[in-house]
Amino acid sequence: MNKKIEELIYECLKEIIPEEVLEELTLEKDKFRIFSNIDSLDMVSFLIDLEAKIQDSLGLTIHITDDRAMSHRGPFVSVASLVDFILILINEEEDKQ
Repeated sequence: MNKKIEELIYECLKEIIPEEVLEELTLEKDKFRIFSNIDSLDMVSFLIDLEAKIQDSLGLTIHITDDRAMSHRGPFVSVASLVDFILILINEEEDKQ
């Protein structure tokens, strides 16, 4: 499931970051910089789009912008940290059902 979540994240990022810039930033050493290249309006669009893609693809409704996401060491440090956070949210949602 990690790979699927990562694919969805990159699909959403391609809509707001020029592809050549995204390709440069996805180099292993630069993955942490991806979210620092998104302004606040694009970040909101990215999150809404990602939540919708997760719902469409996995049939689960999650809210990425909960209190934990906005903490000092939130999930937007890197793509990997966002994937990990989304997996936690998915597991919590599945436990509710």
